[in-house]
Amino acid sequence: MTLFRNRFSRCGPTAEEIPAYAAAWEQFLRRNRPDVVVTYGGDRLAMLTLELAKGRDIPVVFALRNFAYTTPATFLRVDYVFVPSEYARRHYRERLGLACHVLPNVIDPGRVCALWRRPRYLTFVNPQPAKGLFVFARIAAELARCRPDIPILVVEGRARGRALESTGVDLSGAKNLFGMANTADPRQFYGASKVLVMPSLWNESFGLVAAEAMLNGIPVVVSNRGALPEVVGQGGVVLDIPACYTPETREVPSAEEVRPWVEAIVRLWDDGEFYARQSAAARAWSARWRPEVLRPVYESFFGKVRLQPGPPFVAGMPGGSASGG
Repeated sequence: MTLFRNRFSRCGPTAEEIPAYAAAWEQFLRRNRPDVVVTYGGDRLAMLTLELAKGRDIPVVFALRNFAYTTPATFLRVDYVFVPSEYARRHYRERLGLACHVLPNVIDPGRVCALWRRPRYLTFVNPQPAKGLFVFARIAAELARCRPDIPILVVEGRARGRALESTGVDLSGAKNLFGMANTADPRQFYGASKVLVMPSLWNESFGLVAAEAMLNGIPVVVSNRGALPEVVGQGGVVLDIPACYTPETREVPSAEEVRPWVEAIVRLWDDGEFYARQSAAARAWSARWRPEVLRPVYESFFGKVRLQPGPPFVAGMPGGSASGG
């Protein structure tokens, strides 16, 4: 492993450090002559990384994991692009004219599968608006009212657990509401989760939390945003959230609007046979992301990587007329 140590890692390199990075990267390419360079990012340093690799006729593969890219120019010096879902492939084909390959996320069971499971919570991870914070607040309020016996766990992510207070929903009397600090070991909350709820308002490119939960045999109840229906498949319950609720929305849905969510949660909680079927389906469906399953898929893709005559654009689409692989 070769590391380039810059002075301020969190805010990127300074203007003086960029030439030093370029020289170090050139030296690495010359000494090691990699078969392929896998990269991501659209900032100046990322563009320099792929430009120097292409200058040495080394194929460049771009790992595209989100929907933050809005211009085809980012991919002019790229040979291949891969995304984690069919939804993401369609998105970038329609928006930028990119011809992307689908390579699902590989999930390491050793990192996410709890060694001991004592399932007792309905769990919500990363309480922020884009992940459905305001929707969840209403779900939690309804459960506190009609099913206070269902304990709810809110796991901090990028947002703090106290974010629920910002929704304006009075949960002060909810004795079934618990919190967990942000943790680098997701097994801590997967081991304690009976059901996972993910009312995301974001166009998820994959939905890693749902996938990891399913690998633990935890039934999931998710929104139909982005790639979530594709990822969850037969391994969970997919429900609609009215289109008026977006990642920018700061309004709490009505009790009637979240009623299907409450009903799905309650059924999983009360119906043992239904829960067992959903748990088994979650394990079966999520097996597709295990390393031993995806290894040959990745090997096949990277085994065919070659320099392309142009960037990976679909002929006749907004990105251009060149097609890469």
